[in-house]
Formats: sequence, C-alpha cells, structure tokens
Amino acid sequence: MKAGMTQAQLADFTQLSKRYIQKIEHGEANITVEVVEKLAQILKCGWNDIVGEIGCPESLIKSKR
Repeated sequence: MKAGMTQAQLADFTQLSKRYIQKIEHGEANITVEVVEKLAQILKCGWNDIVGEIGCPESLIKSKR
C-alpha cells in the first residue's frame, strides 16, 4: 500500500473488514461514496486516486424531453 500502512491498519482506521479492503484494492468490490470519502480522508488523497478517472458514458445520461 502506497500510504505506508498495511491493509489491516487501513481496515482498522476505516472500520471496514480487511477482506473488503483487499477487494477494493483489486477492483472486485462495489464501493460506496461514503467509503470513498472515508478512504480519501484517511489516505490524504483525492477521489481519483481511489476510483480512477470515471467517465460518464452518454448511455447513462438521461435527457429530459
């Protein structure tokens, strides 16, 4: 982990399970906004550092007509 803490330490700080932290790190977990915010605060980084660059495909944008 780049922040200099182990997955177990991060799990303790966030009150999340170590297994969930592992799944997040490997891109296998569905992650909520609340979890992203908690991780960003603890790791002192931005959201993009956690979730990467997320585009908004046009197919997900609903127009009001």
